[in-house]
Amino acid sequence: YETRLPHPKRDELRYIAASYIPHKNLKGEIEGYTALIQDLSDRKKAEEEIAERERQLKSIMDNTPAIIFMKDMQGRYLLVNQKNEEIIGLKNEEIIGKTTHELFPKEIADAFIKHDQMVMNELKAMEVEELVPLNGSLRTMLSVQFPLVDEDGTPYGICGISTDIT
Repeated sequence: YETRLPHPKRDELRYIAASYIPHKNLKGEIEGYTALIQDLSDRKKAEEEIAERERQLKSIMDNTPAIIFMKDMQGRYLLVNQKNEEIIGLKNEEIIGKTTHELFPKEIADAFIKHDQMVMNELKAMEVEELVPLNGSLRTMLSVQFPLVDEDGTPYGICGISTDIT
């Protein structure tokens, strides 16, 4: 089990995980236990810090007037912010995993994909203007798109941040 215990010498709580292994005699009766105790405090602190950063980033993303999205190498949406949901007219869970062609008319989707491919071919940030359908009209968006790369520099997707400049 996991629990929090006060540190015996400092005014702080420590997170521990404990496992108990019973020792049985020849009759099968429990005579004692071996306890394996691990201090998880550093890991728990790191997890809490990561969770707090994720809450902060989500708050920033969901309260910005810009459209923010991430797609994988196959063009499937990995992440969208609330503004993107408003523009597309679908909820996050209806967008994630879908491709550009599944969400937009062919002509619009083809233009988006062309820009995505330019960014991936150049492997650098680019600024492009894109037309996006919104409430029955086309809006002009200024989009900064950049490749997402892993620690080895291998691209795994694309991110875009778009602002309405109509």
